[in-house]
Amino acid sequence: MGQSGKLPLHKRYNENEMKKAIANRYRNISNAIPLQLKYLGESKEFAEIVKKLRKGGWKDWHILLSIANRMFNLKNFIGKTGWYPKTEEEKKEVFLNFKEEENFQPFCVTEFTEKILYFHLEGALIVSCEAMGFEFRKREIKPEKIEKFLRMRMKYFGLDIPHKTYFPLAD
Repeated sequence: MGQSGKLPLHKRYNENEMKKAIANRYRNISNAIPLQLKYLGESKEFAEIVKKLRKGGWKDWHILLSIANRMFNLKNFIGKTGWYPKTEEEKKEVFLNFKEEENFQPFCVTEFTEKILYFHLEGALIVSCEAMGFEFRKREIKPEKIEKFLRMRMKYFGLDIPHKTYFPLAD
């Protein structure tokens, strides 16, 4: 522990790399789901959820990531009974190529509750740790412990970059 009683940043923490990853998330997600973001950005109900999440330390890139994960699951798993990627590589490939289709109709705001967004961010936390080179050696993964580690040692909830406004009613 440091002199202030806080744990130091992890040796794998690299602010420039983190900022690059955040910029990529803003760009890639907003390009993949522009209609859904516009629809949610115009919702007073969703603006209240965004305000609560921000009070909990969420940045807009966390919210975009959770929205994209939810849409990905709605489109690829719920709508296709019995389909699920056989490998993590297949899942990653499908997710990286995910985007709204030509005649896309946005999902209802009720598909993006605070509870649902938390669930989808928890999954993203695990994937983020793996992308940073961490591995999980226990069978049981506790999202709250991963979140605490990322908050304290990797500034995962402390970093953001200038970006366009996605949720104007929440500002």
